[in-house]
Amino acid sequence: MKFRQISVFFSPFFLGVFLSLIILFLLNYQNLEQKLLSPLGVGSQNIMEKVPSEKPIMGFLPYWNVGDAQIHYELIDQLAYFALNFNQDGTIEKVQNHIAEPGWNKLNSEKTETIFEKARKNNVKLVFVFTAFDNKVIDKLIADKKTQQTAIKEIETMVKKYDLDGVNIDFEYNSAKESHENATNLYADFLKNLKKKLKAINPDLKISVDLYVNAFIKNDPYDIQLLKDQADYLVMMGYDFYRPSSAFAGPVAPLKADNEPSISSALAKALAKGINPDQIILAMPFYGYQWQTKTLDYKSATIAKSGFMASYERTLKLIEEQNLEVNWDNNSMSPWVAFEENNKNYQIYFENDQSLGLKLQLIKQADLAGVTIWALGYEGENASIWEVIKNWRKNN
Repeated sequence: MKFRQISVFFSPFFLGVFLSLIILFLLNYQNLEQKLLSPLGVGSQNIMEKVPSEKPIMGFLPYWNVGDAQIHYELIDQLAYFALNFNQDGTIEKVQNHIAEPGWNKLNSEKTETIFEKARKNNVKLVFVFTAFDNKVIDKLIADKKTQQTAIKEIETMVKKYDLDGVNIDFEYNSAKESHENATNLYADFLKNLKKKLKAINPDLKISVDLYVNAFIKNDPYDIQLLKDQADYLVMMGYDFYRPSSAFAGPVAPLKADNEPSISSALAKALAKGINPDQIILAMPFYGYQWQTKTLDYKSATIAKSGFMASYERTLKLIEEQNLEVNWDNNSMSPWVAFEENNKNYQIYFENDQSLGLKLQLIKQADLAGVTIWALGYEGENASIWEVIKNWRKNN
C-alpha cells in the first residue's frame, strides 16, 4: 500500500470504516471456510515446488523443536532460529547452570546445520532471534553504552558468520517487575546503533522487533512511534491475550472482542498512530492453552496454576481421540472445547485451520507486511494448516 493511500487512516471516521469492512469480510469468510480449507492428506515430502507469495511468511524455529519440526521450506520465506540469549554484560549466553545453554548448544548441532543448508537450497532467508527476558538484563543492554556495544558486536559476529539475511530482536520486560523509566528512548537508541552497524555489513539485511499488543494499544512498555524508524518491521505478537496464569479461560488470539483487547483493536491503534501497515507483521500461534476450570461454561474461572500450553497437534489429537465437540466463538473468531476428565472440568482455547485462515485473510485485507508463525513444530505432522497457507500464498 502506498503512503498517500494510508493517510486516510488517520481520520477516526475512515479508520472506523476500514475496520468495519475488515470485520464484515471476516464474518462472510466463515461461510466459505469449507470450500477454502480442505485437508491436504499427504506428507510435506509430496509438496516440492516453491509457492510464490507477495506477503512473506517467517517461521520461528525454537531450539526445542529442531529435532521434530517438519519444515515446509516451499511455504515459508524466512526461517528464524530461536534463540540466542544475552547475558547482563552483553555477551551471548553460552553456559547456563554449568551446562551448555540450550539455544547456543542446539545452534551448533549437525541437525541445525542441515536445516540451515536446506533453507538456503530452497531460497529461504535465514534470521536469528536475539532475546532478553530479564528486566535487569534489558535495562543494562539498552542503558549501559559498554554493554550495548558488546551486544551489538556479538550480533555483528553472528551476522557475518552465518551470512544472515535478518535479525529479530525480542526484549520482553516482565510487567510485574520494575523496568527502566526511559525504556522506549533507550531501546530506540539501541536499535538505531544496531541498524547503523548491520546495514553497513549488508544494506538489504532486515531488522524486526517483537512486540506484544500492549505496545500497539498502550505504548507499554515501548512507544512504537519511537521504534518504527529504527526497525524495518514491527512484529505484532497476536497471541497470549489469555495466558496460563489467567483467572479466567479465554481465546489466546482473538481477532476481535467486546471491551477487551484484540488483534483488530491493536491494529486500529497502530494505524491511528501513523504506523504504515506495510511495516507491521502479524505473528499468529500454532498453539493454545488448556486450563482446569470451575465449570464447562465459556470463559469459566480457572483453577489456580492449572494452565499450560496446548499445541495445535496435541489439541487436534485430543479432539479426535475423545470425540470432543469443537465450539466456535463468533466474537473472537476462534475455537474452544470443554470436557470432563476424572471428575474435573477442562477447557482449551486454541487455533485451527479456520481461525488461522481468518488471520491470514486479515493480513491481506489490511495490507500488512506479512506473517510470522510461532512456532514451527507445534503443528506436528498434520498438514492441513499448510494447505490453508498454501492456498493463501497463491491468492495474496
